[in-house]
Amino acid sequence: MKKIFSVLLITTIVTTLGSPVYASSQNPSDLQECIENSMFYNNEYRLFNEFTYQGMEINLLP
Repeated sequence: MKKIFSVLLITTIVTTLGSPVYASSQNPSDLQECIENSMFYNNEYRLFNEFTYQGMEINLLP
């Protein structure tokens, strides 16, 4: 049982380390500006309209 667990653990670690991770190339201030422009208040709640950012449709939940 320990041997099977060890093999699974090592396999998981090796495959996780090999997965690519990329930093976002988007400018965060542009996205923040889009979010602020889509924001409105309904009594005490902050709600968001749907908006498009760099060709992607974005829906934010309240």
